[in-house]
Order: sequence, then structure tokens, then C-alpha cells
Amino acid sequence: MQKLSGLFLFAVLISGTFSSGLAFAQVGPIAEDDFYSVNEDTILTVNSLGVLTNDTNTDSATFLAIIKTTTDFGTLNLNSNGTFTYQPNSNFASVDSFTYVANNGTHNSNNATVTISVIPVNDAPIAQDDIAQTQQNVQTSIDVLENDSDVEDDSLSIILVVDPTVTKGTVELADSKILFTPQNDFVGETSFSYMASDGDKTSNSANVTVTVVAAPDDDTIIEQLLAQIQSLLDKILNLENEITTLQEENSALALRNAELEDIIANGTSTDDDKDDNNNDKVIVCHKGKNTLSVSENAVSAHLKHGDELGKCDGDTEISPKKVIKNEIKELKFEYKIAKKELKNDFKEQEKDLKKQYKELKKEKKSKNKHDENDDEYDD
Repeated sequence: MQKLSGLFLFAVLISGTFSSGLAFAQVGPIAEDDFYSVNEDTILTVNSLGVLTNDTNTDSATFLAIIKTTTDFGTLNLNSNGTFTYQPNSNFASVDSFTYVANNGTHNSNNATVTISVIPVNDAPIAQDDIAQTQQNVQTSIDVLENDSDVEDDSLSIILVVDPTVTKGTVELADSKILFTPQNDFVGETSFSYMASDGDKTSNSANVTVTVVAAPDDDTIIEQLLAQIQSLLDKILNLENEITTLQEENSALALRNAELEDIIANGTSTDDDKDDNNNDKVIVCHKGKNTLSVSENAVSAHLKHGDELGKCDGDTEISPKKVIKNEIKELKFEYKIAKKELKNDFKEQEKDLKKQYKELKKEKKSKNKHDENDDEYDD
């Protein structure tokens, strides 16, 4: 084997070649990881050499950046000179990343990771317009926050923006809602504005439009009351088979999961069928003065042959000596509208429904006759 002198080795190191076939490996660039940060919903722009700033290249003065894997939660644009822009997705606030290699024209570097931290920023709430309706001289509560939103799901509060020129009503805050009180006897449409706040930022201004409708006159109220009473009577007196719910609006009547098999008026009911055993079930009956009564848990008793059931007075005895202890409640019919009491004191009645219905019909007929007489007098 030929021995190399020190002088020859020096010459070889300078020239980089050796006649006997020796060669030296070229070294590629070395890429380093990078870290950046940007606020939520903001574009990150990195200039100068960008990701190549901290990378090294021993064989060339210039080298290029080549993307390997892109970001998952935003839009990336990496230039070959290492500069780049990154726009995070809307409302994204976390960590995103991409990888690249540096290339000197012949060799690639190792893979380097660029980590981008997206810093969360509080977003302002978004308020939506609202519509509401109330009756003449009736205050109404409006839940304006129900259709508003906040990206961070922060608790929202109301900031009123009242136009000083609005004189058709007043507004005030109560239990995270807006109480609107129309001007006395006002009928029509009015509006006001508000904003939602999350404690840090306020929303856009939203508009609330309120329509105030006229209250019905006495004739209309009486007609409505007559119709409701008649409907209630029909349901009570013509019920058959099993019902799950009986609920009349503006009424105290509510029978649930009941089975009406026998309706008893004043007097007694006797089971004379010797073959009948525990088949008759009394649910609703009349009590005293012909006033309809319904017990809270329903008056219920089974009769055997020869047994007798008296009036439902709350402590009815059934032979043999068995007491039904049910609280009996009077059926009350209450009707209120527009906070306006009827002239003839129909606000609350405890009379027999049939009698009340007849009285109202009679009053209506009398009023119509009076109006006809007035028309004849005018003629």
C-alpha cells in the first residue's frame, strides 16, 4: 500500500481530489425549528429570510425553502425565500404547524417544524332584531337576548339605547329582559334599540319593534266569554270514555287522567244490579246549590249491589260506613283581558255555569234591544 506524506495530504485537502480514486461527501443544509404567534382572526406575515433565518448551509451562499406538510387550521402561503403568510380560520385559537426543508440546489436539509400559536381574543356578541306584541295598556316582558349569540358563550347583559324621540311607551330592565309599557291608550307600532354586552365588549345595535293592538270592547268580551262558557259546558256535560287532559284557558278547571262514568246531580245514586260488583265509578258530581264541584284528586267510589252514594259534600258516607275524605273545590271561572274590568263585574264568577250562561245571553239580548230602540229614536 502506498504511503502518503504529510505534504501530499495537504495538497489533497486543498484540491479535494486524489488520483487513486478518493472523494469527499458534500454536506447539505441544516434546518432549525421555528416558533411564531399571532392573535385570533389576524394574519401573520413573516418577512426577510423567514423560516430560513436560523438555518445553515455549508456548500452554498443561497438556499430555498420547500413546503413538506401544510397547516390544518388556517391558510398558509410559504415562499421559496422563506417568507410566508398565515391566516388562521375564523375564531380558531390554539396551535397550528407546518413542516419544510431547506434546499441548496442539490441537497435537502432535515425536516423542520414551524409552530404557530394563535392567541385567543374576546369577540363581541352579536345581537339580532326582535319583534313583540302586546295589548292596549298592557305591559309586556321581552326576552331580547334569546336570539343573540356570543362565540365564547359568555353570559350576556342588556344595554338600553333609548331614542329620546320615542314617546309611545317606556322601557326598563328586569331579570335580563326588557319591560315595555305602552303609552296610555296608545295603539300602533313603536320601537327602541339595545346592545348586548359580555362584560368586555358590546354588540352591534339591535332594533326591537313592538306592535300594540287595541283591546276588545265590552261586547266582544261578552261574546268571547259566552263562547268559552258554552264550550266548557259542552266538555263537562258531554264527556265520554277516557280523557287524559281537560284544560280550559282562563279557567280553574283541569281534569287529568280521569275516566267519567257517572255524573250525579242533587240526590243519590243506587246500584240495583245484583250482578254488578265494583263497576260504577263516580268522578264528577254536583254539590249543594247546584254548583259544579271537582275534587283535587277526583271523588271516586266503587258501589256494590244495594250501596248508596249521597251528594258530594266532602264527607259522604257510603254503606257500609266508609268515608271519602277528598277536598272539594268550587269551580271558578275567571276572565280578565287588557287589565280592564267589565262593567257588569264578570271578573270572577262562582255561579252555576248554566245560570251564568243564561244571564249573559239575556244581558246581550237586552243590550241589542236597547240599541234597536236607540236607533228608532234617532230615526
